[in-house]
Amino acid sequence: MANTASAAYGMVLGDVESDGDLDLVTGSTSGTNVRVRLNNGSGTFGSGSN
Repeated sequence: MANTASAAYGMVLGDVESDGDLDLVTGSTSGTNVRVRLNNGSGTFGSGSN
């Protein structure tokens, strides 16, 4: 998997958009960056947004 956030500290899987697919959320060590990558429904994730 590509780097999801600079100095990624933690991640969690959850159904962010209530579509039945697990999405990926990461946080950075600085505590200022949270990135959400939505599951495309095929087991892959989109490019994400902060």
